[in-house]
Amino acid sequence: MSEYIQYELWALFFFCLSGMAAALTYDVLKALRRVIPHSTAAVGAEDLFYWTACGFFLFYQIFLKCDGNIRSYAVLGTILGAAGYHVTISSVFVSFLTGILKVPVRGLFFLLKRLLFLRKRCKIFVDKRKRLK
Repeated sequence: MSEYIQYELWALFFFCLSGMAAALTYDVLKALRRVIPHSTAAVGAEDLFYWTACGFFLFYQIFLKCDGNIRSYAVLGTILGAAGYHVTISSVFVSFLTGILKVPVRGLFFLLKRLLFLRKRCKIFVDKRKRLK
């Protein structure tokens, strides 16, 4: 096999990994959305930021490996990597990460709820003291 073909096969493998990385990053975003409630505006802003960053990331990868030329194997490798990741371990990873993230987020919500309760109680106590004077 020629050296050029070997380079292109390695580049195809690299683009598959890049597609997997992009899909994995979006799954982290999906897990965060399952744990922390989001409004539709927040979801839209997150998606806009993700796709912009993903576009820059993939452009940079193409620039490094293909000298800025968009090659069919680069696009194919990225799509195959993302689709392969999505079909195989995506749902398991999202469920696992959601389970892990629930613990600290629930703790933070509990702590925040207690702090807000104490703030409210202290305000009521201060108001009663003012009325007595």
